[in-house]
Amino acid sequence: MKKILAAGFALALALSCGALADAGDFAGVWSAKNGEDTVTVTLYDDERVTAISEGMVLDGVWSAEGNAATAQFEGAEVSMALNEDGTMHFVSPAFEADFGFVRPVPAPSALSGVWTTTSEEYADTTLRLYEDGTYLLEAADYDIVPGVWTFAGNGVVLYSDEKAEYVALANGKLIGSFGVELGYAEDFPKGTAHAGVWVSGETADGIAMLLCFHTDGNVIVVRDGAVVMNVPWTETANGVNFADTFEGTDTADGTLLVPVNGEQVVFSR
Repeated sequence: MKKILAAGFALALALSCGALADAGDFAGVWSAKNGEDTVTVTLYDDERVTAISEGMVLDGVWSAEGNAATAQFEGAEVSMALNEDGTMHFVSPAFEADFGFVRPVPAPSALSGVWTTTSEEYADTTLRLYEDGTYLLEAADYDIVPGVWTFAGNGVVLYSDEKAEYVALANGKLIGSFGVELGYAEDFPKGTAHAGVWVSGETADGIAMLLCFHTDGNVIVVRDGAVVMNVPWTETANGVNFADTFEGTDTADGTLLVPVNGEQVVFSR
């Protein structure tokens, strides 16, 4: 990651857009593929920027002027520009891509901080979510686990070196037991079309969902912090098939459209 963002991010001229942009147009969570890796860049309203790739986190500062924005990562300058289709263009000798907009950035105070669990079984568990996108999981019976985290509806997805896990949060506590385990690293090999964790925006009834496609052929559906479905899935020419019952459709911007109660819900990763 640092080869991409630090050593290689001496960027050339960014592409310009037709209409003037401002900082509010750039702020948010953006992602793009870099080979088999997904690079996520979060531009905060307070001019902080965080880039995450392969479990590594790089922090910097950014600013916007007109159609262009720049970011500084450990002394290397990054240039950005908004395209007419709403994507954000990065270009450098080492890494060039159009980043798709994932979602706005919730206020850091919404989820960052120290969380404890309501479960007696995991009473000594503490989850520390930092604003830079990293976390530390502390428990009495095992070592401190570091990783990176991302917003997911009414909770977060935690990505450690070994697995991804969904944790629902409410009223200053982890809901129920520690969380919904989404799978181990070997379940999500890089380069597969759909295997991994997909996150939805809110549906019509205000509930965000997760899809966890395992390479063993099963998909876990998480809704409101609980597993509501665990069914077989297969790749199709246009997306994925859920237990020969309904299908999700790939889109040009890399998202997945899935029918939920008659509504087409957008999932991204």
